[in-house]
Amino acid sequence: MKLSHSDNIPAHAEEVFNIVKNDLPSLVPYLPSVKKIVLLEHKSLKNNKEKIINHWFADIEMPKLLAKFISNDLLSWKDTATWDQQAMKVKYHLESFVANDLFTAKGCNEFKVVDDDNMELVVTCEVTLNPDQIPGVPKLMKKTLAPLIEAVIEKMLQPNLESLGLGLKSYLQEQEKTET
Repeated sequence: MKLSHSDNIPAHAEEVFNIVKNDLPSLVPYLPSVKKIVLLEHKSLKNNKEKIINHWFADIEMPKLLAKFISNDLLSWKDTATWDQQAMKVKYHLESFVANDLFTAKGCNEFKVVDDDNMELVVTCEVTLNPDQIPGVPKLMKKTLAPLIEAVIEKMLQPNLESLGLGLKSYLQEQEKTET
């Protein structure tokens, strides 16, 4: 499944880039489907790039049929991102803490300059589910439950893609209020 979303944000692209890169956990109150984000690693790389690993915890309801088989650990994932300050992009891949090969997810966020006071955030992600790797589900049920699990993964990720821009707008407005 391919997921994408774009948002215009009334702020400097570099400011938004740096908030998302350096202060992502502060955005959690503005992201409705996220319980928390924990920074695991932040490392400088060559060519003005940085590697950041975050642990995301989703805040969504699991369908009752799945809840019998799947632990809440499925609702968290590791986000390994390479931030490129010069290109104003972040390329990332996500992996499950439950099973590394449960799904493949990778994408790119672009922070595009529109003008001095506005930018466009373009978020894309491509996800492939591997139903045979679903832990805790009887073998005979894996194919039946795969579409439900794919829906749960989409329900975790799509709102994050869509709410990131809105969350950033709310965060920036709140910051502006506290500064005045």
